[in-house]
Amino acid sequence: MGSISASMDNVSEARAQDVFMPDKLRQEIIDLQEDLKASEARFYNVVNISPTGVVVINRLRTICFINDSAQKIFGRRKETLLGQKFEPLFVPGETTEIEIPGAEAESLIAEMRVVEIVWEKQLAYLVSLQDMSESTRLNNELNRANRDLVQFSYAVSHDIKAPLRGVKTLAGWLKEDYAAVLSARAIADLTLMDGNVDRILRLSEGLLQFAQIGVSDRALEPVELNDVFTEALDNINSDILGSGAEISIDQLPSVQANYVQLVLLFQSLLSNSIKYQNDLAPIISVRAKKRQRYWEISITDNGIGIDEQHWDKIFVAFERLHTNAEYDGSGIGLATCKKIVDQLNGHIWVDSEPGVGSTFYVLLPETAMH
Repeated sequence: MGSISASMDNVSEARAQDVFMPDKLRQEIIDLQEDLKASEARFYNVVNISPTGVVVINRLRTICFINDSAQKIFGRRKETLLGQKFEPLFVPGETTEIEIPGAEAESLIAEMRVVEIVWEKQLAYLVSLQDMSESTRLNNELNRANRDLVQFSYAVSHDIKAPLRGVKTLAGWLKEDYAAVLSARAIADLTLMDGNVDRILRLSEGLLQFAQIGVSDRALEPVELNDVFTEALDNINSDILGSGAEISIDQLPSVQANYVQLVLLFQSLLSNSIKYQNDLAPIISVRAKKRQRYWEISITDNGIGIDEQHWDKIFVAFERLHTNAEYDGSGIGLATCKKIVDQLNGHIWVDSEPGVGSTFYVLLPETAMH
C-alpha cells in the first residue's frame, strides 16, 4: 500500500505541475516532442531506404535492428533475423569481405565495416554491409579478358616475329651474296627493309609489354629504387656508351611497387632522354623528393624538349611527335610508362622547354608502414 500511495502522490504532483505550467511552455514541450518523433521517423526512413545494409547488434552479437537493404543481402525477412545471432566474425574499426550463404547454392560477397555505438543506452555495434557480388563478378570478367588479351598478344607477337626474322635474314643474305651485282638503289632498299623489320619487331614487343601491364597477379612489395636504376642502366649500357651520356643519380628511396615494371618504366624514360638529343652529349640527372605519402622521382635531361601543347599527347599510345627518319620509335613507350604508374596509383607528367630539355616526374607511393 505504501508504494501505491507513493505512486498516487507522484501522479498528483505531476498533475499539479501540469496545472500550473504556462500554456506557452506546455505547447513548446509538445512541439519539441513532435519534432523529435518526426526526426526519428526521418532517420529510420533514411536508414531503411539506404542502399547500404545496416545492422545493429548488441554485445551478445544478437541482431537488434536491420534495414531493408541488409534484409535483401541476407535473403531473409527482418522478422526471422531480429533476435538471431550475428554469425560473421568482425573486429570493430576494420573493413573486411565476408561471404553470406544464399537461400540456394549461390552465395553473396559483401564488404563489412563495424563501428561501436550506443544503442538504447547500451554498448552495441553498427554493421554496414555493401553488396560486392556484381563488382566482384565484373572484376573477375575484366581480369579474365585481360589475361585473354595477353595470351592473344603473345600469340600474335610470336607468330609475327618468326617470319619477320626470316625476312631480315634473307635481306642480309641478299646484301652479302649479291653485293657485287646489286645496284646502290637495291642495296639501299634492302637496308630500308631491314630497318622496317626491326621497327615492326620492336612494335610487336612493345605491344606485348603494354598488354601485360596490370595483368600480373604479383602483389606490390617494397622496392629499392637504387636497385631498379642499376638494372635499368645495365640494360641500356650500349646506348649510354654510344651517346657519351653523363648520368647522375641521387640516393633513392624505397617505394611500394612491382620491381620488374619499375625497371621497364625507368629504362624507357632514360632511353628517351638519351635518344631525343640534338648534337650534344646527353646530361641526365635523377632526383628524389618526398611528397607527403609519395616519392617524386624526376629525370631531367638537356634534350630537344617538348612543346607544351604536346605534353599530354606523348602519353597516348601510337602518338608520335617525330617521324622515324628523325627519331626511331614505336610510339608505345611512354603510354606503357603511364599504364605502369596508373597501376601503382601514382602519377606521371612532364615539364619541358623546346631546345632546352625535359623533366619527367613520377609520383610513387612510399613503402607501406607496418
